[in-house]
Amino acid sequence: MKGLLRSRMGIPAYAASLLLGVISLQFFTYLPDRLWLGLLPFSLLLPVFQPVLRLAILYCCGFLLALLHAQLYVANVLPEELAGNDFLVQGIVSDIPDYDGRVQRFEFDVAVYVPQSQTNMPKHLRVSWYNSRHRVRAGEVWQLRLRLKPPHGSINPGGFDYERWLYQQGIQATGYVRSEGDIQRLRSQESISIDGIRQWLFDHLTSEDTASGMLAALAVGYKGAIAPADWDILRRTGTNHLMAISGLHIGLVAAMAFWLMRRLTPGFIARRIAIPRFAAIIALIAALFYALLAGFAIPTQRALVMLFVVLGAVIMGRQIRPLNSLSLALIAVLVIDPVAVLSPGFWFSFIAVAVIAYGFHGRLGRGHQLLQWGRLQWSIALFLFPLTLFMFQQSSVVAPLANLILVPWVSFLVVPVVLLAMVLAWPFPMLSDMLMQLAGFSINLIWPVMSYLAELPIASWQQQTPDVIPLMLALCGAALLLAPKGIPLRWVGVIMMLPALTMTSQRPQPGDYAMSLLDVGQGLSVFVQTHEHQLIFDTGARLDDDFDLGDRVVVPFLRQKGIHRLDKLIVSHGDNDHIGGATSIIRQLPVTELMGQDIDELDHDNKLACVSGQHWLWDGVVFEILHPDRHYRQRNNNACVLRISTAGGSVLIASDIEKPIEQHIQQLQDEKLHADILIVPHHGSKTSSSAEWLAGISPRFALISAGYRNRFGHPHPTVLERYRAINARILNTSEYGAISFEIQQGKGVSAPKLQRELDRHYWNHPLR
Repeated sequence: MKGLLRSRMGIPAYAASLLLGVISLQFFTYLPDRLWLGLLPFSLLLPVFQPVLRLAILYCCGFLLALLHAQLYVANVLPEELAGNDFLVQGIVSDIPDYDGRVQRFEFDVAVYVPQSQTNMPKHLRVSWYNSRHRVRAGEVWQLRLRLKPPHGSINPGGFDYERWLYQQGIQATGYVRSEGDIQRLRSQESISIDGIRQWLFDHLTSEDTASGMLAALAVGYKGAIAPADWDILRRTGTNHLMAISGLHIGLVAAMAFWLMRRLTPGFIARRIAIPRFAAIIALIAALFYALLAGFAIPTQRALVMLFVVLGAVIMGRQIRPLNSLSLALIAVLVIDPVAVLSPGFWFSFIAVAVIAYGFHGRLGRGHQLLQWGRLQWSIALFLFPLTLFMFQQSSVVAPLANLILVPWVSFLVVPVVLLAMVLAWPFPMLSDMLMQLAGFSINLIWPVMSYLAELPIASWQQQTPDVIPLMLALCGAALLLAPKGIPLRWVGVIMMLPALTMTSQRPQPGDYAMSLLDVGQGLSVFVQTHEHQLIFDTGARLDDDFDLGDRVVVPFLRQKGIHRLDKLIVSHGDNDHIGGATSIIRQLPVTELMGQDIDELDHDNKLACVSGQHWLWDGVVFEILHPDRHYRQRNNNACVLRISTAGGSVLIASDIEKPIEQHIQQLQDEKLHADILIVPHHGSKTSSSAEWLAGISPRFALISAGYRNRFGHPHPTVLERYRAINARILNTSEYGAISFEIQQGKGVSAPKLQRELDRHYWNHPLR
């Protein structure tokens, strides 16, 4: 047993135990007490244990390492009681800023709070600066007055967990610049620093060319300049990984440096150190420098660690089996950054390498190189297909073909030219510009092929998120399909993958319906589903040219539920927080009918204004438009009001109407006002929710869609008191995330499903 563990399963088993320990902490809703960290030093006694016990000890070590990392982060997260306060800080701009019209966003490392009375304050911030006459640059030192709040984001089924992303990045507070009075640049980025060099290269090597954003991503790891339409093409073709400086490009730089040093090492060096060792040292230095220029982002760190393991063996003159190399790299990554397990890139990179080792062990070099390359892309795509569905509810079908073309094109043509342009940027700027133009021309030359593949009807497979058991079955099926030819019944792997690829969501029975108020911050979006139909009422806001809640919240939510079309999209009125995401939804999903107000500018062939008296019946569920009965000058009061009812209960969506309209509707349609669930009008503004209106509705649940600490002060305290007076249960998306109900004829209105409670993890912002 001992020999087996040492010779064959030792290092991989140790890595797996450490990984399981790190993963275990991620399921905790709240962090265990920090006193448990006192057990960590006992891990130093690991060598005295027998091999079998080492696995258990390593599991505990992984758990405690993850706990230590989490406690260090939480210790400096801005406390809730300080949220909304202003702080004068001095620090450095630690990454290339994002510029988008009137706002610039950047990461900021605080050196000192002024005055220095605060302790355990956040050190790493994400800052927004609106309408500034200043332009910040990476590497500059600034004094800023910031209004800060704890890390907080929307929580929705299938949606992007912004709070988890902030935790992964080590960002302990977010905020915005308050005033110009206390602001001053303390030091320009002209001083030598990695961030300053990255900013200079970014400014020098990018232009207005369509390929400029991709060149910036390949040169300095800045992906903010890639157009949303280009990202869509990369995602649909499964080639977006090429725009991240990770294992592929770090390895390419190391390989180029290693190859050059093997051939160009001077004789006096070769007489003192073996050429392969010297070449490996130079390759590591080159890879490290490239990683620093890429901002030393988490994927870059992970790739560098893996490279250190491989080239470290060359430097020490040792041979390490591929599986042991991968295991050592995994151990190193987990020790350095336990939170890496929360990143999809972590799983994709390690699994891709493992698939190569598994599927091609002892089989490399057999057959034509082009066939080998095609088989490699097919193998990776097959194994990652169910995993991508699990994480993103969509996966690229054309990824093997797209990667077969684009990976060598980018890696062996574009990247070397970009690297050479970076090296020559300072001594030979004109030559550097020519090289960057050549790299841009290369991308533009291949881009029509990628666009064609992305536009194919079968380019992307979309469905609801597979459950864990079908996912594991699918991964085992993929492993069986990739097994050597001598393994019998490999075709059974196809059957094993089917459950994950054919899952369908449970739909309401006829006469029943489901309703979800999505967490779109300071805005509104409601989903309603009957047995055969689905509707979206409002779409959230468009925050800038590249970001809207329709794309970031509504569409992922629908994909998570396995919904590929909408029977009706209703836009209550033209305020941005209600209509802003409509274009993205229409672009990505077939919409049978578009109904609402202020929808003339939306691109759709079947539009209909909402008018009081309109009604329709879906699967035994009645939908009625209660307002507007005519045109109103004020946009809020011209908004659509929708009532949904069945024998099980009713929902009233009041949009942004104010007290005069509440009174008007009550006079005309008082008999239709009662509702079990009320979407509170105008986000809880004091201009709405009159006492008479609430008495007529008498809701059991009052749902508020408002942003966390929004600048309007919604919901207003006096409004909340009115709802408490009628004993309505108040639920706010800023506190609970998405809020869902099932309304059934025999059972009535279900208890609410609160997404922030259902999907809570220790990194999520505790508001209650």
